Amino acid sequence: MQLNYTEKNLAKQIAYNVLVTSSDEYGTPTYYYVYVRGDEMQAFGEALKRGNFDPEEYGVVLNWGYGEPDEELKEKMKKYNGN
Repeated sequence: MQLNYTEKNLAKQIAYNVLVTSSDEYGTPTYYYVYVRGDEMQAFGEALKRGNFDPEEYGVVLNWGYGEPDEELKEKMKKYNGN
């Protein structure tokens, strides 16, 4: 789907805070909160499907860690989605 000029400009102004879970090279569970611009979401989604990518290529990593994010961090990250 091709976006028109107005849609492209709007997509640059919208961003999404996405929680990505994966494992490192040793199999340890990891998580990343990645702030992705709207115009990068399609490429980001395709990279997620392929797997094994650098989240910083598609957005800003706001936070990351091993295991699962705790409830305090989840609440803090909600502010980036306007919640």
